[in-house]
Amino acid sequence: IQELKEFKDIYGHCNVSRKHDKKYHELAKFVSMQRHYYKLYKRGGASRISDERIKILKDLGFNFNFEQGLTVLWLNMFEELKQFYNEHGHCKVPQVYAKNPKMGQWVKSQRTQYRLLQNGKHSSMTKARIKLLESIGFIWEANNTAFHQRQIRDASLQNAIETMMQKKKT
Repeated sequence: IQELKEFKDIYGHCNVSRKHDKKYHELAKFVSMQRHYYKLYKRGGASRISDERIKILKDLGFNFNFEQGLTVLWLNMFEELKQFYNEHGHCKVPQVYAKNPKMGQWVKSQRTQYRLLQNGKHSSMTKARIKLLESIGFIWEANNTAFHQRQIRDASLQNAIETMMQKKKT
């Protein structure tokens, strides 16, 4: 549990997976077993998890339901995307974005999951996620002509406003 606390201090969550650095391999197994024991506990079966351990893990922010954990992570990334939108006025995060390297990959993944959904394939994309992303002007096609046309129109409008302001001053 102490190692899990340290992991959370570093990454901001308790969803350790085997995809993390190899040094977390044992911790990932521990996390997986806690979820397994919790499922057995909730079903009323014999389990190695106690009420005390459940409380400790919940207080730490542990998600016993992995899907819930993914949702929390997704929402965290969505919040970061909203911040990007507020700074830049669009959601076209470069795939290699030095300020937040995970963000570019996450945005690419959202587009991939959307395409899979559109093609009737298994996808983690949901209607709720689509609605949230579209609420901040997310563009599903990275090379979307409409996006570029809007950028040109916005720049032209900005230039026209600046020209008008200059004329008012003189």
